[in-house]
Amino acid sequence: MIVLDENILEDQRQLLEAWRFPARQIGFDILVKGLKDEQILVELRREACPRARWIAKQRAWLMTQTEAETFIAACHERLNYERYHAEITVDRRRSWRKLHIGVDCGTGQIVAAALTTNDVDDGSQVGPLLDQIDRPIAAFTGDGAYDQEGVYASVADRHPDALVIVPPRSSAVPSETAETAETAPRQRDRHLQLIAERGRMGWQKASGYNWRALVEADIGRWKRVIGDALRSQTDARQATGVAVAVNVLNRMLEMGRPSYVRTA
Repeated sequence: MIVLDENILEDQRQLLEAWRFPARQIGFDILVKGLKDEQILVELRREACPRARWIAKQRAWLMTQTEAETFIAACHERLNYERYHAEITVDRRRSWRKLHIGVDCGTGQIVAAALTTNDVDDGSQVGPLLDQIDRPIAAFTGDGAYDQEGVYASVADRHPDALVIVPPRSSAVPSETAETAETAPRQRDRHLQLIAERGRMGWQKASGYNWRALVEADIGRWKRVIGDALRSQTDARQATGVAVAVNVLNRMLEMGRPSYVRTA
């Protein structure tokens, strides 16, 4: 418990009460004004007064006005530190970024890259990635996260003849126009039909979906050579670092690439 001196200001007392410190002020809650420190301690230890007996059972700290100012300043500093620490913790929790890359399955080189925050949807980056490619593409291959209408539309707008090889979700159903004879089935409907006939493993082999493993290999190579952390703090410098890393990895591939021969 804190025993406040009679000279402590009212706003200091209210602040301590707002922080829920067990405090009593001399001349207001306990004892009377004009007592010296020695008399205050004696009065607190007296057994005659019920309130004094209640106070004597607890650890009493006689706080003067100077000590109150120092104590309140220390509390403010502590609160500011905790608030700053909480902000830093939140910032660090949100500071990680998501890397999106496009890989040429013929050369293994990275032809497009984008760095976004962790709350950005993968499918929304298909358009920006395709805009970085200045030549026609034969197919776009992605995992199940790209099974979206917007992805098919982004590819069709930029490369009308390109295939979209994305595994439909397990709960996917054919579109309303899949069974009509007037229009040709959409790419997604053809994927569903092939999965129904051969199963998902058969669809992966027939559609060429397994080429997507090149992207996973490049991500692993990125982490081994470049690292799995960003070295800059600002968005512009982080984007520059990604561009430099892409150039480095592509130059390494230009120097030589292993040739694999299947033996069995």
